[in-house]
Amino acid sequence: MRPLTLTLRPALPRSLYLETTSRCNSLCETCILTFGGREPQKDLGWTEFRCVVDQFPVLDRVLLHGIGEPLLNRELPRMISHLKARGANVVFNSNAMSWRTWNGWPRSGESSKPRARTCPCG
Repeated sequence: MRPLTLTLRPALPRSLYLETTSRCNSLCETCILTFGGREPQKDLGWTEFRCVVDQFPVLDRVLLHGIGEPLLNRELPRMISHLKARGANVVFNSNAMSWRTWNGWPRSGESSKPRARTCPCG
């Protein structure tokens, strides 16, 4: 019989959800932002982003969305590149309204692109 090994602290999560912005460019009928959400309009800045993600030594999956439209955050391409360089699978949801004008895809090839899911409801 092998001795039982106890750890004093649990392993850190390997999946992370980050809200990159609370701003939106749509008026979806079912969204709280359409009806006067209580959050101030704010983007997650690079320094705040690094402060959070640097606390996790290993990240398998990071979802960059919340109540706002991720494509409105100018730091999104930099965030995606940083996470992909760390080996994370990156996903975000978008209403696709800014898709045509967004030039934030990482340049290092198809494999470095995040998985983007769209739901144009506006």
